[in-house]
Amino acid sequence: MSDADPLTGDDPYEALGVSPDDSLEAIRERKDELLNEYRSRMREVRQDRDNEAFKESAEAIKEIEHAWEWLEGNHEPVDTDGPSNEAAAALDLPADAAPGTIEARRDRLLDEHRERMRKARHEDDNEGFKTAANRIEEIERAAERLLAERSEPEAEQEHDDQAPDPGSDGPALSAADPYELLGLSRDASEAELAARRDELVVEYTARLTPETYADEPWRFRQALRATAAVDDAWRAIEGDRTADSE
Repeated sequence: MSDADPLTGDDPYEALGVSPDDSLEAIRERKDELLNEYRSRMREVRQDRDNEAFKESAEAIKEIEHAWEWLEGNHEPVDTDGPSNEAAAALDLPADAAPGTIEARRDRLLDEHRERMRKARHEDDNEGFKTAANRIEEIERAAERLLAERSEPEAEQEHDDQAPDPGSDGPALSAADPYELLGLSRDASEAELAARRDELVVEYTARLTPETYADEPWRFRQALRATAAVDDAWRAIEGDRTADSE
Protein backbone atom coordinates (compact mmCIF):
# COMPACT_ATOMS: atom_id res chain seq x y z
CA MET A 1 0.00 0.00 0.00
CA SER A 2 1.08 3.59 -0.69
CA ASP A 3 0.56 6.83 1.23
CA ALA A 4 -3.08 7.88 1.39
CA ASP A 5 -4.12 11.17 -0.20
CA PRO A 6 -7.78 11.69 0.72
CA LEU A 7 -7.94 15.37 -0.26
CA THR A 8 -6.19 15.39 -3.66
CA GLY A 9 -6.10 11.75 -4.76
CA ASP A 10 -7.17 11.22 -8.37
CA ASP A 11 -9.40 8.25 -7.54
CA PRO A 12 -10.71 6.28 -4.50
CA TYR A 13 -7.66 4.01 -4.56
CA GLU A 14 -5.24 6.94 -4.29
CA ALA A 15 -7.45 8.56 -1.65
CA LEU A 16 -7.00 5.53 0.62
CA GLY A 17 -3.50 4.61 -0.52
CA VAL A 18 -4.56 1.15 -1.71
CA SER A 19 -4.26 -0.89 -4.91
CA PRO A 20 -6.89 -2.44 -7.21
CA ASP A 21 -5.20 -5.76 -6.41
CA ASP A 22 -5.84 -5.44 -2.66
CA SER A 23 -8.67 -7.43 -1.10
CA LEU A 24 -11.76 -5.58 0.06
CA GLU A 25 -10.96 -6.64 3.63
CA ALA A 26 -7.48 -5.07 3.38
CA ILE A 27 -9.03 -1.88 2.00
CA ARG A 28 -11.58 -1.86 4.82
CA GLU A 29 -8.79 -2.13 7.40
CA ARG A 30 -6.91 0.71 5.70
CA LYS A 31 -10.05 2.85 5.73
CA ASP A 32 -10.56 2.25 9.45
CA GLU A 33 -6.91 3.12 10.18
CA LEU A 34 -7.22 6.39 8.27
CA LEU A 35 -10.47 7.36 9.95
CA ASN A 36 -8.96 6.74 13.37
CA GLU A 37 -5.87 8.76 12.38
CA TYR A 38 -7.84 11.79 11.19
CA ARG A 39 -10.28 11.69 14.09
CA SER A 40 -7.30 11.73 16.43
CA ARG A 41 -5.95 14.75 14.54
CA MET A 42 -9.29 16.51 14.94
CA ARG A 43 -9.14 16.09 18.70
CA GLU A 44 -5.57 17.38 18.84
CA VAL A 45 -6.13 20.47 16.67
CA ARG A 46 -9.37 21.24 18.50
CA GLN A 47 -7.39 21.47 21.73
CA ASP A 48 -4.91 23.75 19.93
CA ARG A 49 -7.81 25.84 18.56
CA ASP A 50 -6.49 25.36 15.03
CA ASN A 51 -9.75 25.76 13.08
CA GLU A 52 -8.17 25.37 9.64
CA ALA A 53 -6.50 22.08 10.55
CA PHE A 54 -9.76 20.93 12.14
CA LYS A 55 -11.71 21.66 8.94
CA GLU A 56 -9.04 19.96 6.81
CA SER A 57 -9.20 16.79 8.92
CA ALA A 58 -13.00 16.81 8.81
CA GLU A 59 -12.90 17.13 5.00
CA ALA A 60 -10.37 14.29 4.80
CA ILE A 61 -12.68 12.07 6.84
CA LYS A 62 -15.54 12.87 4.47
CA GLU A 63 -13.42 12.00 1.42
CA ILE A 64 -12.22 8.76 3.03
CA GLU A 65 -15.81 7.70 3.67
CA HIS A 66 -16.81 8.63 0.11
CA ALA A 67 -13.88 6.65 -1.32
CA TRP A 68 -14.79 3.63 0.79
CA GLU A 69 -18.45 3.85 -0.22
CA TRP A 70 -17.46 3.70 -3.89
CA LEU A 71 -14.93 0.91 -3.42
CA GLU A 72 -17.33 -1.18 -1.35
CA GLY A 73 -19.76 -1.23 -4.26
CA ASN A 74 -17.34 -1.33 -7.19
CA HIS A 75 -14.03 -2.90 -6.17
CA GLU A 76 -13.39 -6.24 -7.87
CA PRO A 77 -10.06 -7.63 -6.66
CA VAL A 78 -8.31 -10.43 -8.47
CA ASP A 79 -9.62 -13.63 -6.86
CA THR A 80 -8.24 -16.93 -8.11
CA ASP A 81 -9.83 -19.01 -5.36
CA GLY A 82 -13.48 -18.38 -6.11
CA PRO A 83 -16.10 -15.74 -5.20
CA SER A 84 -16.76 -17.05 -1.69
CA ASN A 85 -13.10 -16.91 -0.62
CA GLU A 86 -13.21 -13.34 0.71
CA ALA A 87 -16.51 -13.86 2.53
CA ALA A 88 -15.16 -16.98 4.19
CA ALA A 89 -11.99 -15.16 5.19
CA ALA A 90 -14.08 -12.43 6.83
CA LEU A 91 -15.52 -15.10 9.14
CA ASP A 92 -12.20 -16.95 9.49
CA LEU A 93 -13.77 -20.09 7.98
CA PRO A 94 -12.84 -22.41 5.12
CA ALA A 95 -14.64 -21.61 1.87
CA ASP A 96 -16.49 -24.95 2.00
CA ALA A 97 -17.79 -24.53 5.57
CA ALA A 98 -21.22 -26.08 6.19
CA PRO A 99 -24.26 -23.81 6.74
CA GLY A 100 -24.51 -24.79 10.41
CA THR A 101 -20.86 -23.86 10.98
CA ILE A 102 -21.35 -20.54 9.18
CA GLU A 103 -24.39 -19.66 11.28
CA ALA A 104 -22.71 -20.58 14.56
CA ARG A 105 -19.61 -18.56 13.69
CA ARG A 106 -21.73 -15.59 12.57
CA ASP A 107 -23.79 -15.60 15.76
CA ARG A 108 -20.73 -15.73 18.00
CA LEU A 109 -18.92 -12.94 16.16
CA LEU A 110 -21.98 -10.70 16.00
CA ASP A 111 -22.68 -11.07 19.71
CA GLU A 112 -19.02 -10.32 20.44
CA HIS A 113 -19.05 -7.10 18.42
CA ARG A 114 -22.45 -6.01 19.75
CA GLU A 115 -20.89 -6.13 23.19
CA ARG A 116 -17.96 -4.07 21.92
CA MET A 117 -20.40 -1.46 20.61
CA ARG A 118 -22.09 -1.21 24.00
CA LYS A 119 -18.74 -0.97 25.80
CA ALA A 120 -17.46 1.69 23.38
CA ARG A 121 -20.62 3.74 23.83
CA HIS A 122 -20.34 3.49 27.62
CA GLU A 123 -16.73 4.71 27.41
CA ASP A 124 -17.60 7.37 24.81
CA ASP A 125 -15.15 5.72 22.40
CA ASN A 126 -16.41 6.89 19.01
CA GLU A 127 -13.68 5.16 17.02
CA GLY A 128 -14.24 1.86 18.78
CA PHE A 129 -17.99 2.21 18.29
CA LYS A 130 -17.70 2.79 14.54
CA THR A 131 -15.13 0.01 14.10
CA ALA A 132 -17.39 -2.49 15.85
CA ALA A 133 -20.41 -1.34 13.82
CA ASN A 134 -18.50 -1.71 10.55
CA ARG A 135 -17.29 -5.16 11.57
CA ILE A 136 -20.84 -6.23 12.40
CA GLU A 137 -22.06 -5.28 8.94
CA GLU A 138 -19.09 -7.05 7.32
CA ILE A 139 -19.78 -10.25 9.29
CA GLU A 140 -23.47 -10.24 8.48
CA ARG A 141 -22.89 -9.65 4.76
CA ALA A 142 -20.20 -12.33 4.56
CA ALA A 143 -22.43 -14.90 6.26
CA GLU A 144 -25.39 -13.94 4.09
CA ARG A 145 -23.29 -14.38 0.95
CA LEU A 146 -21.96 -17.78 1.97
CA LEU A 147 -25.36 -19.07 3.04
CA ALA A 148 -26.97 -17.81 -0.18
CA GLU A 149 -24.42 -19.76 -2.23
CA ARG A 150 -25.48 -22.93 -0.43
CA SER A 151 -29.23 -22.41 -0.85
CA GLU A 152 -31.52 -23.15 -3.78
CA PRO A 153 -32.04 -20.16 -6.11
CA GLU A 154 -35.81 -20.59 -5.89
CA ALA A 155 -35.78 -20.42 -2.12
CA GLU A 156 -33.58 -17.33 -2.21
CA GLN A 157 -35.91 -15.62 -4.68
CA GLU A 158 -38.94 -16.43 -2.53
CA HIS A 159 -37.22 -14.93 0.50
CA ASP A 160 -36.38 -11.74 -1.43
CA ASP A 161 -39.98 -11.42 -2.64
CA GLN A 162 -41.23 -11.50 0.94
CA ALA A 163 -38.76 -8.93 2.25
CA PRO A 164 -40.46 -5.72 3.43
CA ASP A 165 -39.31 -2.24 2.51
CA PRO A 166 -36.13 -1.64 4.53
CA GLY A 167 -37.05 2.00 4.84
CA SER A 168 -40.29 1.21 6.65
CA ASP A 169 -38.62 0.66 10.00
CA GLY A 170 -36.21 2.75 12.04
CA PRO A 171 -35.44 6.48 12.36
CA ALA A 172 -35.41 9.15 9.71
CA LEU A 173 -31.93 8.27 8.48
CA SER A 174 -32.25 10.77 5.65
CA ALA A 175 -32.79 13.66 8.07
CA ALA A 176 -30.24 16.38 7.28
CA ASP A 177 -30.60 18.01 10.70
CA PRO A 178 -28.97 16.01 13.52
CA TYR A 179 -31.40 17.54 16.00
CA GLU A 180 -34.29 16.27 13.89
CA LEU A 181 -32.79 12.80 13.79
CA LEU A 182 -32.51 12.76 17.58
CA GLY A 183 -36.00 14.23 17.94
CA LEU A 184 -34.86 17.21 20.01
CA SER A 185 -34.95 20.98 19.62
CA ARG A 186 -31.85 23.11 19.13
CA ASP A 187 -32.12 24.54 22.64
CA ALA A 188 -31.87 21.09 24.23
CA SER A 189 -29.28 20.88 26.99
CA GLU A 190 -26.13 18.77 26.84
CA ALA A 191 -27.68 16.39 29.36
CA GLU A 192 -30.85 16.03 27.28
CA LEU A 193 -28.85 15.35 24.12
CA ALA A 194 -26.63 12.77 25.81
CA ALA A 195 -29.62 11.02 27.39
CA ARG A 196 -31.48 10.89 24.06
CA ARG A 197 -28.43 9.57 22.23
CA ASP A 198 -27.92 6.80 24.79
CA GLU A 199 -31.62 5.94 24.72
CA LEU A 200 -31.66 5.52 20.93
CA VAL A 201 -28.36 3.63 20.79
CA VAL A 202 -29.62 1.15 23.37
CA GLU A 203 -32.91 0.80 21.48
CA TYR A 204 -31.33 0.12 18.08
CA THR A 205 -28.48 -2.01 19.40
CA ALA A 206 -31.07 -4.20 21.13
CA ARG A 207 -32.59 -4.94 17.70
CA LEU A 208 -29.37 -6.61 16.55
CA THR A 209 -30.59 -9.98 17.78
CA PRO A 210 -29.92 -13.49 16.43
CA GLU A 211 -33.52 -13.63 15.17
CA THR A 212 -33.11 -10.36 13.26
CA TYR A 213 -29.79 -11.05 11.60
CA ALA A 214 -30.66 -14.69 10.84
CA ASP A 215 -34.21 -14.28 9.52
CA GLU A 216 -34.56 -10.59 8.63
CA PRO A 217 -31.19 -9.26 7.46
CA TRP A 218 -32.79 -6.15 5.95
CA ARG A 219 -34.05 -5.16 9.43
CA PHE A 220 -30.66 -5.98 10.91
CA ARG A 221 -28.94 -3.56 8.53
CA GLN A 222 -31.60 -0.94 9.21
CA ALA A 223 -30.99 -1.14 12.96
CA LEU A 224 -27.22 -1.04 12.44
CA ARG A 225 -27.43 2.05 10.22
CA ALA A 226 -29.84 3.67 12.69
CA THR A 227 -27.36 3.14 15.50
CA ALA A 228 -24.51 4.63 13.48
CA ALA A 229 -26.71 7.57 12.38
CA VAL A 230 -27.56 8.41 16.00
CA ASP A 231 -23.88 8.41 16.91
CA ASP A 232 -23.00 10.57 13.90
CA ALA A 233 -25.76 13.06 14.79
CA TRP A 234 -24.47 13.32 18.34
CA ARG A 235 -20.90 13.95 17.19
CA ALA A 236 -22.07 16.56 14.65
CA ILE A 237 -23.93 18.48 17.35
CA GLU A 238 -21.00 18.15 19.75
CA GLY A 239 -18.62 19.50 17.11
CA ASP A 240 -20.89 22.44 16.23
CA ARG A 241 -21.34 23.43 19.86
CA THR A 242 -17.63 23.22 20.51
CA ALA A 243 -16.89 25.41 17.47
CA ASP A 244 -19.53 27.95 18.54
CA SER A 245 -18.02 28.25 21.99
CA GLU A 246 -14.55 29.04 20.66
